[in-house]
Amino acid sequence: MTNEPEREETLRTMQLESFGRIMAGFSHEMKNHLSIIRESNGLIADILEFQGIHGEEVTVARLTKAVNSVERRVAIAAEMLHHLSGFAHRTDTVYASFNLNELLAEECVFLERFSRLKRVEFTLVPDQGLLPLYNNPALLQHLVYRLYMFCLEHAQAGGRIELKTSQQNKLAVLSFLVPGVSLATGEGKPSSGALSAALDLLGASLRPKQGAGAGVSLTLSLPSLTPKEAAG
Repeated sequence: MTNEPEREETLRTMQLESFGRIMAGFSHEMKNHLSIIRESNGLIADILEFQGIHGEEVTVARLTKAVNSVERRVAIAAEMLHHLSGFAHRTDTVYASFNLNELLAEECVFLERFSRLKRVEFTLVPDQGLLPLYNNPALLQHLVYRLYMFCLEHAQAGGRIELKTSQQNKLAVLSFLVPGVSLATGEGKPSSGALSAALDLLGASLRPKQGAGAGVSLTLSLPSLTPKEAAG
């Protein structure tokens, strides 16, 4: 008979799956609307091109500028929805093979807004030599979000957060760095039972770098699991 913690975990997984499918459906629907807006905008641009010969020059110039602005905004929105769709589909299967750089680029599109609100520069520096990973992509994105928010909490306005990826033997390594901040002893990394549970499920380890001038410096080492290890 399934015990209470297992039932809660199963229910939470199902809720996450449902949430992901709803987000994916929403992003696909919004893409359809953006396609119609883009087509309509293109039609207006064609009309303006014709009117540029016979119409009022100033009016045509202003409308052309507006059309170009709409096109730029549609392109930005379409790219964000593309990433949202990928983000949502990460919950389709618990364990999967994925490219770590692509996963981070997808998530960073949404994290950048929080940095912008605090006036903190956020940079992703990907190592192009990474090997594919087999692990839990949705759980990893949750963990990256938590570590990022920890870094952002300690970052100062005008400062920066840097996220680097690298390959060390068979481990993929994510390094979070917030230079120029001072932390008290024991504050070098976030600590919670949920965080420890996520690290255990991913088979990952998290190490802070201590010392004067280190700022916030976190190193997350992540293995590529075998199907047997993933099955627990």
